[in-house]
Amino acid sequence: MKQKLMIIEDNMVTARQISTFLGNDGYETKVYLDGESALADFTSYSPDLVLLDYFLPGMNAPEVCISMRKISDTPMIVLSGNTQTSDKIRMLELGADDYIEKPFEVPVVRSQIYNMLKTKCLQDALK
Repeated sequence: MKQKLMIIEDNMVTARQISTFLGNDGYETKVYLDGESALADFTSYSPDLVLLDYFLPGMNAPEVCISMRKISDTPMIVLSGNTQTSDKIRMLELGADDYIEKPFEVPVVRSQIYNMLKTKCLQDALK
């Protein structure tokens, strides 16, 4: 069974690029252009990992992160052009597992996703 990745990214070009390279890596991906629609589908889609853009219309990334952390410990990587150290720290303190700045290198994102999913599988096996 393919591992499912939720991509929350308001820029459709970027979202498609991420979805394409992850799909080519064998992941099932689903794209959301805003935090509200992602949250509405979060429980039913049940992703194995979330990729979250910092700047979103409506509900921002900190709000999405807080809402998701109330119901799940699903691994979460923030992918953002926001380079403010205080915002990176805030997201990590709110429960994001990593924060990767855009533009990012695809091999770095691939490695982080692989490592987080591997760790999650090990943790799930120990439960």
